[in-house]
Amino acid sequence: MTSFSSCVAPTASAWGTAGLAQFGDAANRRAWGPNSVRVILDNPAYIGRRVWNRSRIVIVDGTIRHRPRPESHHVAVEDAHPAVIDADTWETVQLLRDSRAGGDRRAAGDYLLRGLLRCGDCGGSLCMTTQRHMRHRKAGSHQYVYNAVVCNRYQHTGECARQGIRYEELEAMVLAEMRGALEPSHDLAFAPPTERRASQADNLAARLREIPARIDRQVQAYEVGAISLDELKAARDRLRAEEQALRAQLDQKTEQPNLMAFTASLREAVALAESGADIHTRRKALLRVVSQITWSKTQNKLEILWRHP
Repeated sequence: MTSFSSCVAPTASAWGTAGLAQFGDAANRRAWGPNSVRVILDNPAYIGRRVWNRSRIVIVDGTIRHRPRPESHHVAVEDAHPAVIDADTWETVQLLRDSRAGGDRRAAGDYLLRGLLRCGDCGGSLCMTTQRHMRHRKAGSHQYVYNAVVCNRYQHTGECARQGIRYEELEAMVLAEMRGALEPSHDLAFAPPTERRASQADNLAARLREIPARIDRQVQAYEVGAISLDELKAARDRLRAEEQALRAQLDQKTEQPNLMAFTASLREAVALAESGADIHTRRKALLRVVSQITWSKTQNKLEILWRHP
């Protein structure tokens, strides 16, 4: 666990008795709830990233409100300060949060494909429902459990087909498709890079577009005698080197999927998914390679959208 000993709290003398009392009252008024946890998990400051322009101010009924902006509008600075947690832990948390968005939160227990399933007809989420029935026989009665995957929109609005399929059958189909994806001839469809990575590419492109203007300003400074010719040449060389570095970073951001790295991760995910490991370990491996699973019973079609490596 990362130590927080470097964060020094203000002393009583710094706050003053009245200040401490006021601070304590304010803290007591703020209840600790799910939204507090969400704010913490969504705060990039923990990995050393500073982000500006995340929200905009609007006036609602005379009250100032903050509304989030899309990630493409964010201005992010990496390594702005020492990180509290490592980037791998942060990414794992974000993947888990993304996978659970829209999933069936009322499920009695965790299951391998939770949060990844989408309806191939309406695009809504598929969730697992558990049905318990009593089976009566001459030898006696016993209860059996049936886990089915159904369309969430069908359940709540009736606007889609039921898509009912036994969960264990669908999971077996997914695992078979994952094993097939290890074959070199198998076609793979990858999800686009995350908005976070796309936003970083936008920032690099914006900095790249500024280089010519910065060079022009150095030339203007030379023309008015503010800098010497040697200083102009040094500044121009420095900006050209920066331009090359930005282009290299931008090319790296937009490169094609690394199939060798993806295959290695997929092979590990298949091995863990079919092992006797706990459900958390199996899901974590699956989330590294799978972005979305689409199933349509009406079309008898299963598709996996793989996560961009």
